Amino acid sequence: MAGLSAANLTGSGTITYHDYDNMVLASVQNNPPSCGMPYAELDLTRITAVQQMNTATDCGKCIKVTSQADSSKFVYVLAVDTGGRGLDISKTSFGKLFNVDDGTAN
Repeated sequence: MAGLSAANLTGSGTITYHDYDNMVLASVQNNPPSCGMPYAELDLTRITAVQQMNTATDCGKCIKVTSQADSSKFVYVLAVDTGGRGLDISKTSFGKLFNVDDGTAN
């Protein structure tokens, strides 16, 4: 299992990636993530959707995501959306920790 930590967002679980990095901003300008932050104002290489996140308390939290296989590998991502199966981090951040070809990490 991969690890995550940030205030109420602590534990381990499934991590997948979403290709936020290559989103066409014009196509999502009227559809911001659950936290309401416009995608155009975010570093798309450092964001995540969190399954069952409490948007009232956890939006905008910085989450440290670590690789269980190598705890010296970690990235920080910003919680901006709900969804995924655990965490749905940007493809760039996922690639810093895991093999992108695998598509998921536990």
